[in-house]
Amino acid sequence: MKRFYHLFALVSFFIFLGANLHASPLRGYIVTKNGRQLTGYIGEVYQSDYSSIVVFINDFGSVYHIHAELIKGFVYKNEENYVAYASMPVRNAWHFLRIIEKGKALSLYQAPESQVTVGFIQGSFQVKRYEVSEFWLQFENKKPTRIRKVGYKGKMRRLLRKTAPELSQKIGREGYKFQDLPGIVREYNHFLSQKRWKI
Repeated sequence: MKRFYHLFALVSFFIFLGANLHASPLRGYIVTKNGRQLTGYIGEVYQSDYSSIVVFINDFGSVYHIHAELIKGFVYKNEENYVAYASMPVRNAWHFLRIIEKGKALSLYQAPESQVTVGFIQGSFQVKRYEVSEFWLQFENKKPTRIRKVGYKGKMRRLLRKTAPELSQKIGREGYKFQDLPGIVREYNHFLSQKRWKI
């Protein structure tokens, strides 16, 4: 029964994709598993608990719905700058996460702000889109760890306590709150790089 629900959700997901192609795809490229860059246009990113899919339109106009496990990631250019997403193994599946800060010791990623749920609600099939604020931290050679606003202070202090105790104590103070995660990651990477060079 559970397997049938997953299959049903996936089929419904594709129906939803076909009906909701981004009106104005942005110029960019996908990165294949072997590191090749295929240019074209990036449409919307769709994320559910079971899958993450990007709409990619190649230079010939062919449209593809690509699952996160099939590529390394993708990049597109908006009006201001470049935006990059990496394929990451989280929530027992592969998902696209936006790269916010990339460092040798610690990196910060963000789940797509908009996610999709599909299923039967009060007797009828419904597809709903909702907003999320979910970040992921990845320490060197470790799996990503989810960070949410609720419980942020305690979790961050535990994660940083062993390698950066002074930074750990600052968590929760002004300048070290949930919205300051990019700066905290930069500070952590700077601290670790300085520590490695000390003899």
